[in-house]
Amino acid sequence: MTGFVPGLPSLEAAIAVAADAVLGRSPVRVLDLGGGPGVLAERMSARWPEAAVTMIDIDPVLLALARDGVPPAVSVIDADLGEALPINDDSIQADDSKLLAEGDTVPDDVLRSGALLGDALPNGAPSGGARSGGALPNGALPDGALPNGALPNGALPNGALPDGALPDGPRSDGARSHGALPADRGYDLATAVMTVHYLRPERIRALYRRCRRALAPGGLLVVADLMPDDGLPSVMSALNPAPGEAAAELAWAQWWGEVGEASEFAGLMESRADVFRSRPPANFAGSVSWHVAAARSAGFREAGLLWRDGRHAAMAAVA
Repeated sequence: MTGFVPGLPSLEAAIAVAADAVLGRSPVRVLDLGGGPGVLAERMSARWPEAAVTMIDIDPVLLALARDGVPPAVSVIDADLGEALPINDDSIQADDSKLLAEGDTVPDDVLRSGALLGDALPNGAPSGGARSGGALPNGALPDGALPNGALPNGALPNGALPDGALPDGPRSDGARSHGALPADRGYDLATAVMTVHYLRPERIRALYRRCRRALAPGGLLVVADLMPDDGLPSVMSALNPAPGEAAAELAWAQWWGEVGEASEFAGLMESRADVFRSRPPANFAGSVSWHVAAARSAGFREAGLLWRDGRHAAMAAVA
């Protein structure tokens, strides 16, 4: 993953430094949205060993990798970020329903400040299939994933969960793998790295609203994705594609092709096809200013640019 996500080491450092500084302490509860194979969640757990880290994703293949690879301190939840988060708060769910019912079209301001479909990502969605969140961009191979279709150590074929993971309740090691998130206190930090471009603009707005309600006062949301700077259109155009981007995307597509041909993954790939049959990717690339405006509209008291690497950037928002 580190070799394919633009500037990932510096992004991780920026997230960690900002979280520690804003909170004045280490985060106690962390939420990773669209966590894919769990690489970032695992690293945040290692950095903050006292923190309860929860990651959410919907891709059956990447969830299997996450469940097999993350430590017991990381909870793995199967959920669609385009729908209501699994949080025990009826007011959030009611707000979600109202917000999503009100807007299923792309507003004019989005058309002016963002991009859709082929204009958003150089080669569209990964050929492995659409995802609602967490797929690694630009051909990234998850740490520990094998490029020739081999099953990672400990991963089980045909959709089976690793030993200790239960399909509908807490894992036997004490970490939660499915079900509603506890609502005894808000999260200190929520992250979404290369996730939100899979969602349509109105669903990103709804997600930011839910994140605002899920975060503790003063908590931090960091969203890193393809976020062009609309004040530098010629520079952004010159950086499209970035060096090595096409080769990385091809590697990602080839990895999914090999996984699809491996009999060990047959059950998971069938489940994946079922999941994404009705979830086409939006491939939305809103500018930083679009995301900042969406976060402020969702109720965050501060929002702005935290990090940039070429056309990729991270917005930080304070609850």
